[in-house]
Amino acid sequence: MTVMARLRAIDAIFTEMSGRKNADRWTLEALETDSGWSEVRALARQAMLELIGAWDHPMPKIDVIR
Repeated sequence: MTVMARLRAIDAIFTEMSGRKNADRWTLEALETDSGWSEVRALARQAMLELIGAWDHPMPKIDVIR
């Protein structure tokens, strides 16, 4: 799969997850448990590897500030 194909797949997942009916998929808990988010992370990681080569650093910790 090419980088562009992975990005299109990510876009399709986000489209499927969007809208008021899917608001629960955008909670902090869902970021950890929802299968859509897991698939997006995997596709993004694969795209990054394809673009930059080997990745030997952990993914950054993201803090949400409200």
